[in-house]
Amino acid sequence: MTHDFSEPIRTSAFDLPTFLLAVSLSAGWQMTYGPYVADYSRYLPQDTKESHTFWATWLGSVLGATIAMTLGVFIAVAGGPAFLKNQVGYLGQLAGPAWVALIIYLVIVVGKLTINTLNAYGGFMSIATTFSAFTGRERLSPRARIVWVILFNLVAAGIALLASADFLANFRNFILALLLVFTPWSAINLTDYYLVSKERVDIPALYDPHGRYHAWNWGTIGVYLLGVAIQIPFMSQTLYTGPMVDKLGGTDISWILGLVVTVLIYYPVAKRSVVQPDSMIYPAPTETVRVVERD
Repeated sequence: MTHDFSEPIRTSAFDLPTFLLAVSLSAGWQMTYGPYVADYSRYLPQDTKESHTFWATWLGSVLGATIAMTLGVFIAVAGGPAFLKNQVGYLGQLAGPAWVALIIYLVIVVGKLTINTLNAYGGFMSIATTFSAFTGRERLSPRARIVWVILFNLVAAGIALLASADFLANFRNFILALLLVFTPWSAINLTDYYLVSKERVDIPALYDPHGRYHAWNWGTIGVYLLGVAIQIPFMSQTLYTGPMVDKLGGTDISWILGLVVTVLIYYPVAKRSVVQPDSMIYPAPTETVRVVERD
């Protein structure tokens, strides 16, 4: 089976709202990968260069997503309504012989199992961090870990089943919703790390509510909430369309605005609210050994 893509490429007109929607989905995909970097980079040797971690993560994520999304565009153009009706089934039909289709299905299944394993770990780490922040406990029992991981996966599977009737539309709305809350979070983290703390962090103080970072940083929390709120009038989703979208010709610029506003406001607030250390402060050797044994 062959397809001629020259005609749709030649005749397709540039549409700014559609282009920004694609950029938004791609940006949301990259931002949601951020927690994985935090979860897994902790296991690298201490002398690993930050630049190596950054470029390995950035290139792997961006190149992988770009290749997959580009392939998806060509398949969608080739399939049209048939692809939209049954994405996985249409991809299997493109394979030709049944054994090739079987390999493709197995690749999809293995890929799903792999990423869901990462999701379960990342979800548990988020739950454990939240739990320890409010309770002061430094450890969750193995039984509690198993229960949380099972509950996390059951909730995720339930959401996936409910969204399966119109997966593409629901997935798009889900990514855009994540973009709403991840944009100011990413802006604050990156601004703090590269412009405010400048890679100098007092690690023990992160776990001390009476330390230099305090229990609650209300200035940063306020900036984050403002970064979320400023996006709402410019959102364009199935569930909600902001009043500014029509004035912009249907273009959704919410996350771009949220990114810029959050950076501009957070930088002066952070410079005044926290006294940064002169250099990176690591936990004492005894604490490091205790953490390794606990894990």
